[in-house]
Amino acid sequence: MATEGVEQDLELTPTQEPLTKQDLCDLREDLLAAMSTMVATLLQPVQQSINEVRHDLKETSRIAENASEMALTLQEERSREAVLKMARMKGSLLYNDQKILVLLDLSSETLDKRRKLKPVISKLNEARIRFRWSPVSDIHIYKNGLQYQASDPVTGRALLAALGIKLTRKEEEDLLLP
Repeated sequence: MATEGVEQDLELTPTQEPLTKQDLCDLREDLLAAMSTMVATLLQPVQQSINEVRHDLKETSRIAENASEMALTLQEERSREAVLKMARMKGSLLYNDQKILVLLDLSSETLDKRRKLKPVISKLNEARIRFRWSPVSDIHIYKNGLQYQASDPVTGRALLAALGIKLTRKEEEDLLLP
């Protein structure tokens, strides 16, 4: 039997001498070194798995933080839009003890001038003609090497005629109404 063979191997033969205390210490150190190498080798895949789990947890945590920041930003953006909408409607507003005042980027004269030229702009857009606003709210068009300009409804009608854009009677009335 195999157990008998092992027992026979362990038995001392007359030529073998018993181990000394120093021999046992040396064997112990060799055994400990071999066991630590073996444990380190066996634990290496486990350590790698632990590192992967740590990385995944950090990534999950980062994603969760970003998601909460995005949700908070979205909520703040909605609140900001609501506050600005109320301020535009009322002219001014107190929010968190801060006065919110919405000011126009353009003067009222400029806005009135642009509003009066709105029918001209809509006809230019229908005809897909590009234009630009000057600082004094005139319409400028460059077409076929020529420059056209309109600063009021009368010159706007002349501009459309020069470009070959026809107006209906209603559009002409809308253009000339104050």
